[in-house]
Formats: sequence, structure tokens, C-alpha cells
Amino acid sequence: MNSNRHTARVWRYLALGLVSGLGLWTILATDVEEPTDTQGYTIAFPDRAGTEIRVRSSVDGMTWIAGNFPEGQGPASGVGVAAVPSKLLYLVGWQDGDRIRLLRGLGPESWESEPLTQVPEEAAQSAPSLTYGDDGRWLITFRAERDPVDPSLGDRMVIRIFDTSVSPAQYLEGNHFGYPEHDTHSIGRPAVAYANGRVLMVWQTGPLPSEFLHVAVGQLAADGITWQARSQFASDCGTLRSSPALTHDHTAFYVGFLCNVDWLDPTRSVLRIFKSMDGADWQFYGNWNNLPQAIRVGAHIGLAGRADGSLVAAALAINGNPEVFAARCAGGAACQEQNDVTWDVIDANALFGPAASGPFALIATGHPAQ
Repeated sequence: MNSNRHTARVWRYLALGLVSGLGLWTILATDVEEPTDTQGYTIAFPDRAGTEIRVRSSVDGMTWIAGNFPEGQGPASGVGVAAVPSKLLYLVGWQDGDRIRLLRGLGPESWESEPLTQVPEEAAQSAPSLTYGDDGRWLITFRAERDPVDPSLGDRMVIRIFDTSVSPAQYLEGNHFGYPEHDTHSIGRPAVAYANGRVLMVWQTGPLPSEFLHVAVGQLAADGITWQARSQFASDCGTLRSSPALTHDHTAFYVGFLCNVDWLDPTRSVLRIFKSMDGADWQFYGNWNNLPQAIRVGAHIGLAGRADGSLVAAALAINGNPEVFAARCAGGAACQEQNDVTWDVIDANALFGPAASGPFALIATGHPAQ
């Protein structure tokens, strides 16, 4: 029933776009809020060979179906995805060499056939992270090559604003990252989220080993991002073993990462989650302890939150063969227990399919009943 509901909405919106004669995304101006619960999840990832991009979706986080992302869009060495909360507008971004490509869709089943021609001028050194802001503007962040004048400073963070409210869609001018003095030796893949009028960006800096995460908080303004605060906090569990994953439940923000908590067993990692109401003050929230041993340094993770506080977490490691893990907690105390019995294990093969690679992106979509 939920799948039929989702498919019906896709085709109704597609019809609106076609009737308008102004292109697929003219529904930005014609979308109607629905009183029903439209929440779901979407995951996007490269296949094992890195030549194709796969998109899968779920209503409950437990059962997943394949989307119809067009073939032949690779190569892709990492994928990001975002969606408009109150609409079925989707944007997938991926790293193609040192370029970030974008492709638009109406839900996980209906996509344009070709990527957009617009690409950021910065040379990408990581997969992108995406989120929807407001008024047709999307936030796209990635790690980029630093000016070769002083390569000793390492890579830098980039956050670009992609405006689809204009025709043709375009990137706003300039890099909108606001803290260049804290932007040296950036490593891994940055994460970005937007909720309650706040932009959050989380990233790591080297050299390795590192145990600190950097967080910047700002507001999306007409001409860019007005940054208001920057802070860092320790993982409280030794060395970080993954790039951060960032999500929200429409009220609070959550950041997750892998780290080592057992100095006697350096092969063992846990998924640690912190929570913040404002993006500035972070408190420990919960752990998932029973990760497969293969989920260790270099693994890719994803975290997606819903309005009821429930979380879906996923991890993928490539150690010869893919090792995958996924679980869901119902929110509140269920996500904070330390013995893992309150997390429901998801069939990770159903989540990722038979052959997956990373970095991948896991997001919550839709909105709760209005």
C-alpha cells in the first residue's frame, strides 16, 4: 500500500510538470502540502565497479526497493543525495574524477536522463554531501584541492549553493565556507545538513590519527550563508575511524562516526552518536557496539533521522569483498541503550543490493503528517 501511494504521488507530480511545459522541476511552484505522512528513506551508492550509480528507497527502513536511476552515469567514486522534504524533488551528486556531477529526479523512480551541465570549478578530492536548503537552493559540500601556492596546507573545504529556482539552474558565485583559518589539512568527506533555518557543516582535519570533529553553524541568507559559530568537540572514544554522518529529526541534529573504544583490540569499532539541539552544543547520545569486525578504519557510514526521533544507521567496508551492516532504533531511550538489544538489524543486502561501494549517502525523505 505504501509503495502504491508513493508511486501515485510520483506520477501525479510528473504529470503536473509535463502539463506546465516548463520542464521537470516546475512543480517547485505547484506542489501542494499533503496531510498524510510521506516519510521514507533513500540510499544512493556506486556499484562495486564504480561504473554505475544505484538508488534504493524504503518506507519503513526495513524493506527496500530498487529505483530506476539511469544507467551509464559513472564513473562514480562516491555519491550524495538530497530531497525537498515537502516534495518529491531529488538531487543526486557524485564525484567523477575531480568534478562533481548532478542529476535531478522526481522521487527514486523517475529521473532526468542526463546530468546537469553545471559543475563547480573547484577540483573535488572527495565525494559530495548534499542537503536541501530553501527556495530552490541546495547545499553541496566536498573536499577540494588547495591553491598550489602552498600545498603544505593540504586540502580545503568547499560548500557551494546550487540554485534551481532560476532557469537555467546555476551555482551561486564563490565558495561559501566561512572559516578558512580552520580549513587546513582537511581529510575525509564533509557532511552538511539544514533544518529549522540552520545550516550545519561537520568535517575533520588531519594529520591522522584524529579525534576531533569541527562544526560550523550558520543561516542561509539571500546572498549565501551567514556563519554564526564554529566549534570542535572530541569523539571521546579515541581515534576517529570514519568521516562523519550528519542528520536531523526536524528538531535536533545528530552526528555519527566510527571510533575505537578498546585499546586492547584495535580492530574493534563502535558507531558513536552525538546529539545537539542547536548545532553548537553536542552531547553523547548512544552507541551501536556490535559491529562486524570488518567495519573498521576506512569504512563508510550513513545516518538518517525521522520526526519521531528514530534513526537508521548503515555502514559499508570494502576489504576484498563488501561488508555491510544496517540497523534501526525507534527513538528516545531505544537509541540510547548501550546493549544494542533495542536496535533492529536491517537486512543489509536488501539495503545495498548485491554489489555496493562507497562513499554512499543515506537520507530520510518526506515529512510527518501535517
